[in-house]
Parts: sequence; structure tokens; C-alpha cells
Amino acid sequence: VANVGIISPANKGFNAALPMNQQDVDAARTILEEAGYVDVDGDGIRENPQGEAMSVLVTPQYNATRSALYLRIAEIVIQNLQEVGINAVLDEESVRNSDHYNEFNKSGMIEIGIGYTSPGVAQFRSAYAYMTAGSLQGTCALPELVEAYNAMVGCSSYEEYNENMAK
Repeated sequence: VANVGIISPANKGFNAALPMNQQDVDAARTILEEAGYVDVDGDGIRENPQGEAMSVLVTPQYNATRSALYLRIAEIVIQNLQEVGINAVLDEESVRNSDHYNEFNKSGMIEIGIGYTSPGVAQFRSAYAYMTAGSLQGTCALPELVEAYNAMVGCSSYEEYNENMAK
């Protein structure tokens, strides 16, 4: 089970004091209900707050050597989403076609992406750069995330980096 933090144990900035992630299907269902994602037509699949059918696309990074791993992770993600009533599907074209994956990735339209960063790279900001608006391919503009990312970019030492990661 992974830690709550975005940085894994092999990387600078890892915080072992963070709690472990937990899967709580009942809590997830409650959060979705409160946010307006309900099963309007009784088919077991939630519609969005406007009552429209929705489907979440799960896109593994195109990678010939990691394909089996990424497909297994995608399978688990899709299964977990389906357990709380969210229709999720595999982006099969991105699995087969590197050009499609690269263009789709650049578009900023990936809903759930599965990929990796190497420990030598992730220690310097890239863990956030794949999510944060205005960075590599990120689209998330939550002020807290943008602030955390900008704090990483401005670090001048490992100590400062670790302090910012703890925030």
C-alpha cells in the first residue's frame, strides 16, 4: 500500500511520517453522492451532476517494456472505480499506438494517466510537473498544488526541497 504522499521512498522528499493510503468504498460512495454523482437510471453506474452518462478514460503510458505492468495497473484502477459505480474504460488506442499516446498526452485531455518517472528525475519537481497547470503536461490548477509546485521549482538545496515537500 502506498503512502499518501506523492514521492516514493526511493526519492528525495519522501516523508515516512505520512499515513498509508486506504481503500474505503463506503466513504468513496458517500463522497460521490454528496458531490452529485448518482445513479439516476438505476443501472448501477453513476451519472454526472447534470444527470448525463459519463465514462472515465484510463490511459497507460505507451511503453513496450512496461506494457504488461501498466495494463495490470489500469485493470485494478478500472475495477476500483467500477466498485463505486463509476464507468471506466481502458484507452486501448494509447496502449497500441505511441503517436496517439504522445498527441493525447500533449493535449492535456488524459483523465487518469498511468506512467512513471525515474528516481533520478522525480526528486526534482517532476512528480508535480505531470499534474500542475503550466508545467509539463499538467492541467490541475488547484492553488495548493500550484503553490507546492512553485515551491519545488524555487528550491536551492536538498534541505529546502525536503521542507517544501513536507508541506
